This record gives sequence, structure tokens and C-alpha cells, in this order.
Amino acid sequence: MSSIKVNADYESVLFFNKPMPVVNEALEFLAMYLDSRPLVTSKSYSKEFLDHVESFTGKRPLLQKEGKSENWWGPLTNLDLEKKLNSKEMSASFNKDSFIVNALSDLPKLDKTYLAKNPFGMSGQNFAMVEEGRLDNLEVMLKKGPVVIEPFFDRKFDFSHYVFPNGVSICYENIVDKKFQYRGTIFKNYTQPTIENLSFASDMDWTQFKSDYQKILSLYKSDLKTGFSIDSFIYEENGLKVRSLSEVNYRRTMGQTAFELSLKFGGIRKWSAFLLTKSRNDFLGTKKKLLELEWEPDTSRGVILLSPGDVRYDMFFLSALDEAEGKILLNELKSLLPDCEFAVEL
Repeated sequence: MSSIKVNADYESVLFFNKPMPVVNEALEFLAMYLDSRPLVTSKSYSKEFLDHVESFTGKRPLLQKEGKSENWWGPLTNLDLEKKLNSKEMSASFNKDSFIVNALSDLPKLDKTYLAKNPFGMSGQNFAMVEEGRLDNLEVMLKKGPVVIEPFFDRKFDFSHYVFPNGVSICYENIVDKKFQYRGTIFKNYTQPTIENLSFASDMDWTQFKSDYQKILSLYKSDLKTGFSIDSFIYEENGLKVRSLSEVNYRRTMGQTAFELSLKFGGIRKWSAFLLTKSRNDFLGTKKKLLELEWEPDTSRGVILLSPGDVRYDMFFLSALDEAEGKILLNELKSLLPDCEFAVEL
């Protein structure tokens, strides 16, 4: 049986050849719930946590310190192509109001607030606000290389399409905090993961988006044998409007992982959520607090504590019959863990 390595530091290695083991350790345990192959890891996991994973999956995780392995997060098999597809320069080229600057002298007069992005950074990281007379942050970013500039929008909802290698796609809502950091994914109905099942779908005219989406698919069509996410959002500007393309991540994503957790643990419970919070650094204590909500195959709703406690984030999978049951479950989770800051409201 081949082994896997959860290379969540994919962008760092791809663009800068800089491995970041701490980033991998923050996510690699997710594979234990979804992939039965041995996991190559330098981290030590407690017996209690491995028992916990086995209780939900029916299989004890197989761990090994070294050995040949397949990358689980991003391929790193065709570096030039992968750099092109994952660069925010490529996604910026789709939007007529976005541009790339290499120096302050390239910057036109700014008539509103803009967002500056490192084109090679991890999703949701290395952002800065830019406006006329306040260019200090941009100047710092330019010392490291080119910067993508795009208008700053009053974002209301974030959503993504994940396109699998066979062309099948799923759609889901993402939760982000005020710093644009990913904090979770919600499926209103994971058995029908379409744009029509987004919580805000009925408020929108999707005509232009559907046209843009086909163009984006054509732009990103490649021979790379991996899936990718098309990230989009809804913003307020004299009514709700759609930003068809925020960025593309040509690799595994948290949304894809949330969907796979739903397939494995959802059953007849069609609503699901995958949520991140700052770690409480207390696996056993957190597990004990959640015992009354712990997921069981035959219950109408339940929670799986996914993370081992000694990593950057605590992660939870929530499963419920429908959105109403999901709201009850989320409120119960918040009441049991009042020290956790859940970014989602239902």
C-alpha cells in the first residue's frame, strides 16, 4: 500500500521551495478520517487521539516517520504549470478592474480603496488595504516582488466551486473572518451541492456568473490530474452583486475535504459544516465537553472533534438533518465551548 504526505505547505514549496512542517501538522490529521493509506509524519499523536479517530472510521491510523509517499494536498509534479495555475496573477487577468504592479510608479491614481495581494501567497494570506495617501503596506509588499491590486468590496458571502479531475463540480458556502481567513464550509444539502442550494441563492441573479463560470473553466483547463477550486463572493454595491472570480486554487482545498467528510459521515443528514477555531490546546477536555453532542450513526445531529488539540486550530465536523437542525446544533456547540470564536452565524 502506498503512503501519503499531507503537504499543506504546497504553495510555500511550489513558489519558494520552503517546506513548512508546522503547516502540514496543522492539517494532516484530516487525512486520517478520509484515507486509509499510511501517513508519513514527523509528529507524534497520542494513543487517545488515535483511539478517537478509530472510533469514527473503524480503522486505526497507520503512521510512519519516513518513506516514499504521494502528496495529498498538491501534486508538485509539473512545477511550471502548477505555478501558473495557482498564481493570483492568472486569476487577476480575468478581472478587468484588477492589475499587477512591480513598483509604486506603476500605480495609477487610486479613486477608492483597493486590496493588495501577494500573487504567490497561500489562500487568504498576505493581503493589505491600499488607498491614495496610504501606500506604506504596498511599498513593503513590493520589496518582495510583484503585487496584485484589485478593488476592495463589501463582501457579504463567500462561495466556491470545486472541480474534480473528471469535470464534476460541487458548490458550497465558505465562512471567512474579517481578515479574509478561512474559517469553515457549509453545505445546505451535500447530496445536491449546487449553486441553487446556497443559503443566499434566491437573492441573486446568476445569469452573468454562469457565463463567467464557463469562461473560467476554459481558462483553467489543463492536463494536470488534480482538482481545483474557483473562489467567488457576493458583495454589496447598490444591491447584492457577484464577483465571479476571486482566485483559483489548483489543489486540494478545505472545501473539498469538508465535502468528503460529509460523504463519509453525513448519511441521511443532508446539512453539514466544517468549522475552524483557535485551538484550546486540550483534546481530552474538549472531547469531554462535547460528549453529549458527539456524532453517532443513528442520531439526527452530531459533532466530530477532528483535531488532536496540540495544533494551531481546533476543527469540527457538524452533521444535521437540515438547516434548522444545523442551527440548533451550532448553538449547542457554541454554548458548550464559549471560549471558542466561531465565525459562522446561521
